[in-house]
Amino acid sequence: MVSEMDIGLMVRGERIPSSGKGQMILRSRRACSFLFGTRTVTITNRDGVVSPASIIADCFELPPAEAATIREGIFATGSYSVTLGNPIVLTLIKGGVSDVGSCLSEISRFLAARQMSVSTALLLSLGRANEPPGLEGWMARKQARILGGGLGLQDLAKGLLGLGYGLTPSGDDFIEGVILANEVLGSSSEAIRPQLEAYENAFSRTTLLDALDGQYALPIKRLGDALGGHGDLRQAAIGLGSYGSTSGTDVLAGVWYALDRAAKS
Repeated sequence: MVSEMDIGLMVRGERIPSSGKGQMILRSRRACSFLFGTRTVTITNRDGVVSPASIIADCFELPPAEAATIREGIFATGSYSVTLGNPIVLTLIKGGVSDVGSCLSEISRFLAARQMSVSTALLLSLGRANEPPGLEGWMARKQARILGGGLGLQDLAKGLLGLGYGLTPSGDDFIEGVILANEVLGSSSEAIRPQLEAYENAFSRTTLLDALDGQYALPIKRLGDALGGHGDLRQAAIGLGSYGSTSGTDVLAGVWYALDRAAKS
């Protein structure tokens, strides 16, 4: 029997389960995601971004693995293992938005049309962008109709969940931005928990439920903290813009949308 390779831990999120078995649902040379119950745990190499259920390992390439177990503080796959240390805190620093108008103005600087992003649809709904050509234009129009409808959060989630491009579709990331802004504003998003628990996309289901539980990937947390006066909002928005393919841009669009509605209420 070949013993497991021990890989060092760099950092991990707060929501790693203390025990259980997970099945691999997505793998690349840089990351591998396992489904533990209804939410995922993702182990990544040293280039990864820390999130509530991520483990960033000190390696360049992850060995193959089909399943994983977590027991007594050790994440083990049969081919490699990682001893889990203390997590990084990924809940927001409490405070709340002191000036919605100034935060909205600052974030507006970074709201721009971007290919395959819901930010284009948001600007289209506001009459501030041209419609993209082809299939992307069809998607932008559909998203824009939803965003321009003045819907409540439950109907907004019903329309946007699963709508867009990417492993976590742009509409899903937009909803996470709304959840973040609502938390900072002191408004509850709990009404959509049943929708999220029933959502079939395991990756989006994980990030959205984590957000409802008050935990976010580090670039998103930094923006939330900055909205509450704990950090530089401009730098946080810049950092979020480079998160994922378009995920950061989509989250930022959701934050802008929620802040704009709050400013008008």
